[in-house]
Amino acid sequence: MDLERIKMKLEKDFQDIQKYVNIMNKIATVNFAKDLDFQKEFNSYYKINRNAEWRKYYYQIFEDNKSNGQVSFDNIIGELYKKTGRIEPSLVSKMLASINPHMPIWDSKFFHQIGITPPRNKGDEKLKETINLYKKIAIWYDDTISKNEEIIEYIKIFNDIYPQFSFISEVKKIDYILRAMEDETEDITTTHSWNQNSNYRQALENWKKIVNSINERNKLYIADILPKFKLNMENTSKTISLLHQNMLPAINFQQQIINSILPVFKEVSKLIKNIQTKIIKIELPESILRTLGDIRYLILLNEIQWPLFLVDDDEIKKMITSMCNTDEKNYPLNELSSKICKQFTENKLDSIGNSWKTKCSNKDLLLILKEAIKLHKEGYYFGSTSLLMCQVSGLIKEISKYAIDNNLEINKDDEMTACKLLNVEYNDHIKRIEKNKNRASERHLMLRLMVYPKKGEFYWYAVTEYIYNIIFTNKDGIYEDHNPLRNKICHGVNLTFGTEEKSLKSILVIDLLLNLQADLKWMVSKPDKNVEKSTDKN
Repeated sequence: MDLERIKMKLEKDFQDIQKYVNIMNKIATVNFAKDLDFQKEFNSYYKINRNAEWRKYYYQIFEDNKSNGQVSFDNIIGELYKKTGRIEPSLVSKMLASINPHMPIWDSKFFHQIGITPPRNKGDEKLKETINLYKKIAIWYDDTISKNEEIIEYIKIFNDIYPQFSFISEVKKIDYILRAMEDETEDITTTHSWNQNSNYRQALENWKKIVNSINERNKLYIADILPKFKLNMENTSKTISLLHQNMLPAINFQQQIINSILPVFKEVSKLIKNIQTKIIKIELPESILRTLGDIRYLILLNEIQWPLFLVDDDEIKKMITSMCNTDEKNYPLNELSSKICKQFTENKLDSIGNSWKTKCSNKDLLLILKEAIKLHKEGYYFGSTSLLMCQVSGLIKEISKYAIDNNLEINKDDEMTACKLLNVEYNDHIKRIEKNKNRASERHLMLRLMVYPKKGEFYWYAVTEYIYNIIFTNKDGIYEDHNPLRNKICHGVNLTFGTEEKSLKSILVIDLLLNLQADLKWMVSKPDKNVEKSTDKN
């Protein structure tokens, strides 16, 4: 696999690495046996799907050994085997690698690269064979770090792409490199190469075939957007290619075909919902169904006015979708807010606050944010909400300045599309930013910030829509019952913002902005600076 291909794949791992760092930051302080929030986070990241009794033993062993510098793979797998009767080399290695980051993870997908085969025995004999195999894996990693010049070069590339994560162990970096070296998974319907725009045309033809199988009524429902689709494809093939290469890794969706029709779905979000609700008999490829489901969830979050767009929590998602399973859109907003707030325990809030330490470089701002989290946990919601809402404009300006100072440029057509999506007149938008740059509208700066990221476009559109239309609204009687309205709070117009719901939403808004800032920093840190250049700097 060529060097550039490896680079592109590594560049998609930012959010996955951030999740890993968040977990590792908690190893020394969290009680693994009791902290259910940490267990949920660890289970999600490492894809642990075992029953409650098994998890009880697993996390108790984890807690008992977290400070034991001499603990070995043999010790842990033997103890877990005695407790559960199961030999779990992969999950045991993930525990061990969390205690000692210099130990490798057992991943059978990489066995062919290491040159070993899975154990074939059963019972105690399988246990012995598994322990011996893990020793071979550890030896391979040690030899690779010291002798394999190709991997050593890739480690240097990793450090160049992610200087903020250079402290991660060499063993963990090799995991990311091995994953990048794995072959592409072939999609059920079509396989996309990285540089063949012809495949996008093929994807379009496949999509047309699907449309042709729809009954006449639904066919007409979609027909009027296909010309726009085709035109958008011809004008933005380069943008689509970039989007395909930078698919959102944090959510781990298998997008592929959906990236070929990205402009359509962004312009007709209502249509997406109808594709599943009105055309339920059509057999769409599994990758499309998964992605459409998550786009529908983003739409639902905007409908219920909850900025949970980047919160990766299956329990919260399941709860929201089950409570909002109605076409009438008479959502139980009060009950929803109560249940969502209960999900954000002190440990989860502390986790958000800890993540800010790596995302926010402004120490003075970090002190304010830390104080706001403390006020929220103590129930002083007027204090936390007002404190956070007063930081929104400053943070948006700070992020905008960072983008300009680091020569991140945007495509004029993309910015015009963003304005169209939010029903904003483009020339007025530019005027509000450029006429007096020292007093540029934060609302319109936020709209422009939406255009910078080259991945996760669905998510940043949802984020921008919430902040632009709700947080910065000046309209009366629409959003104030359930949302912190920045302008009305800071100008003393709205005095009923002291609720847990509004305080939590304020925390989530700040978290979204800090994630956006981290995304831009990631773009700047990439050695390949070939981001889309503006043809018109306005």
